[in-house]
Amino acid sequence: MKKFLAFIALGGMALLAGCLDKSNDNSSPLDPGWFIYGAAKGQNDAALEPANVAMRLFILLREAQEREMDLSTANNTTLDTLQVTTPDGKAHNLKLMLFGDTNTYGSTITQTSPGVWKVSYPSYSNYYGGFTKYDTYLKEGDIYIDTQGSMLDVPGAVWNISTPAETSLNRFAVIMPTNGYTYEVVNTLSNYTIMTDESNSNVWTISADEVDSFDANTTDNSGNPANIANWSLGFTLTATPADDPSFFNRMYGATYTLYGDGGGASFMASVDYYNFGYHVTSDNPLLYRLSCGTTPAPPKVVSGEEACRLDVLQGTSSFPSNDVKVTFVETAPCTTTRTLSYIGLSQTF
Repeated sequence: MKKFLAFIALGGMALLAGCLDKSNDNSSPLDPGWFIYGAAKGQNDAALEPANVAMRLFILLREAQEREMDLSTANNTTLDTLQVTTPDGKAHNLKLMLFGDTNTYGSTITQTSPGVWKVSYPSYSNYYGGFTKYDTYLKEGDIYIDTQGSMLDVPGAVWNISTPAETSLNRFAVIMPTNGYTYEVVNTLSNYTIMTDESNSNVWTISADEVDSFDANTTDNSGNPANIANWSLGFTLTATPADDPSFFNRMYGATYTLYGDGGGASFMASVDYYNFGYHVTSDNPLLYRLSCGTTPAPPKVVSGEEACRLDVLQGTSSFPSNDVKVTFVETAPCTTTRTLSYIGLSQTF
C-alpha cells in the first residue's frame, strides 16, 4: 500500500513471498503467512505504482507553478531546471529526485495536449540486479495523466490515469524483486483516478475499478501470460504538511497516512489454476515519513497495520489460516519494528 507519493512508497519494504503453498513446509509455521502477505502486498504495490507516478508529477508541476512557470509551455527540458533545497541545506534537481536522470533510470515528461501529460520510462532491461536510489521500483514504458487543468491541491480536482494497451513496445511495467526472483509486472488500468477531497486539499482518494496485470516473465503451456491479476482498490491518502514556506518542503516534511483496501487476483498465483484471490487492508492507517532516511530515499512506514487475507474462490486450501497481519511500531524517531502475526504466532524483524 502506500505512500505520498512524492516518493510514495507504494512499497518501501521488500516483498516477502516464497513458494505457492508452504503450509506443508516444515521450515517455519509462519511461512504460509509470509506467502499470503507477500502475494497480497506485492499485487497492491504494483497496482498503486500508477498513483505513485501521478503524485510525483503533481509535486513537480505544483513546484513549477509556484515558481511562476507557464505550464502550458512546460516540457521535459524546462521542468528539468527546477532546483530545491531540503531542510538539511542540500540542493537537488527536483525532476531527478522524482523521476531519475533522463538518460539512465529516469523518464521524459511530455504534455501531449493541454493538461495531459505522458511520463515515459526508458527500458530497464540493463538494470536488473541494481536499483536506483531515487525510486522504490524500476519502471518501463508510458503512463498518461490527465489533470483536467487542475492541481491536486484544488478541492474536488480529479486526475485520470491510464496506460497504453500492452504490446512488446508500448506498455507500462514495474520491475519488483522478491526473494531472489524478479517480477516484471505489466499493468493496464480501468477507471483509475486520484480525487482531492472537496473540503480538504491535503486529502486524496485513490481508486481503480480494475488493474489488470501479469508477470511478463511467466507464461502458461500455450505461451500466454500466466498469473493474470484483476485488482480493484480504494485508498485515502492524507498529508499533514510541514510548516515551511516552500511547497516542496511542506510536502517533504509532511507526515502521510494511508488507509483503505484492495483485492483480487495476484500475479504471484494464478486465480485460474489455484482459485486464489487476495485482500489487503489498512484500517489502522499506515503512517509514512519522507524525511526518514537519506534524501531522496523512498518514504518509510513508521506505524500502522496491514492485514492480508487469502480468498479461496472454490475448493479448499491447506493453509492453516487465511489471515495474516503485519504491525509497524516506531520505537524511536525513524526507527521501526515490524511484527508478522499468523496462527497465534509472531515474528518481529
